Amino acid sequence: MSVTKITTHVEDAKARLLEQYKDTENIKKLVDIYSGQFQLSEDSGHDLFLNRTFEDAVGDQLDGIGEIVGEERLGRSDAKYRVALTARIATNNSEGTPEELIAIAALLTNGTRIHYIDFLGGKAGVVALETDGDVDADLTTEVLSGIQDAAAAGVRVDYVTKSVGTGAFRFAGPSVSGTESGFGVGKFAGLVEQA
Repeated sequence: MSVTKITTHVEDAKARLLEQYKDTENIKKLVDIYSGQFQLSEDSGHDLFLNRTFEDAVGDQLDGIGEIVGEERLGRSDAKYRVALTARIATNNSEGTPEELIAIAALLTNGTRIHYIDFLGGKAGVVALETDGDVDADLTTEVLSGIQDAAAAGVRVDYVTKSVGTGAFRFAGPSVSGTESGFGVGKFAGLVEQA
């Protein structure tokens, strides 16, 4: 939904005056006063509409969202807190299935291809995720803890790593890029965080 802000209420009102009143100073002052109030209402309404979205929220607005979803700020910056809130919202709606962990990893990293690595076929209860998305080094703790909180009981998300394309060092099996790669082959992928 697109909202167009009108910034010309005063000028528009003066232009709509009947010709006989255009040179009357008192009428023009009244028009300035009343149309100025409309402009103030327009500006305030526009700010309320645009600046209350989750992506644009800052400070107390994020704190209010945190109270609703059950995530405390804990001294985090707005950027880190926004990632933690996104993770908390996803966690609150998750049952911890591998598909949901993949969806949460995609959401938190803006990834389009996520590889879910289940060590020892699920017997060890340890998994890792490989993403083609962006993982900001300053946000690694929030990303990993957000995915860990969504995991089923008894499952530990060991790490989240960024795929560096074909030939990335990782466990045997298809990578995000769809090629086979294993130990000793290709470039090292960057380890984002390890529990």
